[in-house]
Amino acid sequence: MTDRSDTRGIDRRSLLAGLGTAAAVATIATSASAKAPAIGRNLPDVIVVGAGAFGGWTALELRERGAKVVMVDQYGPGNPRGTSGDESRLIRSSYDDRAVYSAMALKATAMWQARQREFGRTMIVLNGSLRMISASRSPRSAPSSRC
Repeated sequence: MTDRSDTRGIDRRSLLAGLGTAAAVATIATSASAKAPAIGRNLPDVIVVGAGAFGGWTALELRERGAKVVMVDQYGPGNPRGTSGDESRLIRSSYDDRAVYSAMALKATAMWQARQREFGRTMIVLNGSLRMISASRSPRSAPSSRC
């Protein structure tokens, strides 16, 4: 078995963050110039890698801002092999002490509902979930330092 603890490669999260930054920079650079080189050659302004929930929303947002977008995915859009494909996925909105993520999840839910109305079809079904945590992680069992 190979020990990967000292691997100096880039992890998935860092790669995705870098790609997101690159896409944002490319979009800003494209909108800042009078005529982007890709437009003259009939090429996309942005290539979104991954056609799951994040890639799909990114591509849609960029298209609505006027960019020519191409999405690529190893298995194609809407496939059950991805983390956001298939019929049994959820939008997690409980993030313990990280309220910023809870706020983003609530905003994402509202955006899904707006798109459902716009597209005239059901894309998300709100049905709740049950989360089980240990007593040691429960906010009620932690000693309170707040007044």
